[in-house]
Amino acid sequence: MPPCLFEFSFNLNGIQQRLNSWQDGVSGTNCAIKPGTNWTYAFVVKDQIGTFTYFPSINYQKLAGGFGPIRVNNRIVINVPFAKPEAEFDLLIGDWSFTDYKAIRSRLEASTEVPDMILINGKAPYGYSTSKPYESLGVTKGKTYRFRVSNVGSTLSFNFRIQNHKMVVVETEGSYTNQITLDSLDVHVGQSYSVLVTADQDDADYYIVATPKMLNTTDDSPLVAKGVLHYTESGSRVSGPLPTGPDPWDIEFSVNQARSIR
Repeated sequence: MPPCLFEFSFNLNGIQQRLNSWQDGVSGTNCAIKPGTNWTYAFVVKDQIGTFTYFPSINYQKLAGGFGPIRVNNRIVINVPFAKPEAEFDLLIGDWSFTDYKAIRSRLEASTEVPDMILINGKAPYGYSTSKPYESLGVTKGKTYRFRVSNVGSTLSFNFRIQNHKMVVVETEGSYTNQITLDSLDVHVGQSYSVLVTADQDDADYYIVATPKMLNTTDDSPLVAKGVLHYTESGSRVSGPLPTGPDPWDIEFSVNQARSIR
C-alpha cells in the first residue's frame, strides 16, 4: 500500500467516547495523523451495542472512500430481543462523485454539488453497466437475515426498501429499539439501522433499492442504487418495476417515521 501523502483522521461515527474525546477523530478533539506516522485508535464502547461506521473526517476526504462498518455485540449477560438471524449483511450505501474530492471541496462555497451515483457496498447500480459489478446478497427461503444499513454518503439521504419484502427495525446506533414493521426506511447521512428481513417470498431475485430524498429521479438513474436479493433456488433474474417508496419531498414521512422509532 502506498504511503498517505496528506493529513488524515478517522471519525468513529456514533461512538460516544465518554471521557475519551481525543480518540474521536474529529478536528479539534483529535489531531490529524501526519504523513509517514501511525496512530492506533483505542476506545471503550461501554453499554453501546449495534451498528456504526468509521470514515475520514477532515478535508472532505470522505468523498474519496475510506469508510467501513463497525459491529458492536452486546455482552453475554444482556439478552438480544430477537432470535439469532441466519446471517448478517453490512450495507454501506452512499452517494459518489466522479470528480476528485479536492476539486469538489474547493467549489463547495460557490455551488451545490449533486453526486453522480449512489453505490451499495462500493458497487454500481444493477443494470448500470454490464462491465460493472453490482451487489447481490444470497438468502434461503424461510430464513431471517439481519441487514445493517448505513448511510456513508456526504450529501444525500435515501429511502431503503426491498421488493416484496417487509423489514422489522430492531436497532439503531447504540441500542435496541421498539420493533416496528416497515415497507421502507429513510436513512439520513451518518445514520445506521439494523432491520430483520425474512425470505418469505417465492424463489426468485428481488430488487434492493435506495432512492435519494429531496431529489427527483427516474428508475434508470445512476442516483437510484439497485442491488439484488438472490434466493438460492432462484431460477429467474430480477424483473418488474422497482418497489415504490414515499414521495422524495415528503418531509412529514421522514419526521413521523423517526418519531416512531424509540
